[in-house]
Amino acid sequence: MKALQLLQKPFDYWGGVNLLAVSLPLTVAGALGAYWLNIHFTGSLNMHFVQVPVFEFAQILQVLYIIILFSVFTGAVSYIAKRRLPRLVDLLASYSAARIPLLITVLFFPLFGITGESTRALLGNLEQMDEFANQALIKLTLFALCALPFLIYTVYLHYSSFSVNTGLKGAKGVISFTALFFAVEVIVQFTFSLLFTH
Repeated sequence: MKALQLLQKPFDYWGGVNLLAVSLPLTVAGALGAYWLNIHFTGSLNMHFVQVPVFEFAQILQVLYIIILFSVFTGAVSYIAKRRLPRLVDLLASYSAARIPLLITVLFFPLFGITGESTRALLGNLEQMDEFANQALIKLTLFALCALPFLIYTVYLHYSSFSVNTGLKGAKGVISFTALFFAVEVIVQFTFSLLFTH
């Protein structure tokens, strides 16, 4: 039962320096895996093979950038709502931990044999749908089915981190978090080419 409670409300039980000491190395390790596989994050949840010339280890900075954006916006929301200002270590720790399920799905790319080449080939052969394209489509479908629970849990953990750090719950919490998530997504999309390409 305790394991289930920890999955449901992890940041109620674990936080601060202890959580950061575990979550940040795991987050960086996941970002290194993304670097090795040439997978980029051009949004809060967007993982794909980007064809623009990003600089080396941009994937790690992209992940950290998104974590920092969530932390800054959560602190701002807490201040506007006249709640206690969250500790920086709690923000960084919980948002780092929240991204771990998403980073785990990076491992699914080699597991299902999905590469940049196979994805481009699939997109280029959608009309013909030859045998290779059919196999690539099946792999992408299996990847999506396996990754979906991790993506949903990632969003849930982001909301849980936001709720714990701001004290906002219920409709007010959901609306505030949705606005924050959308704001971070827009900022990342508009600043990606400026910050991570050369």
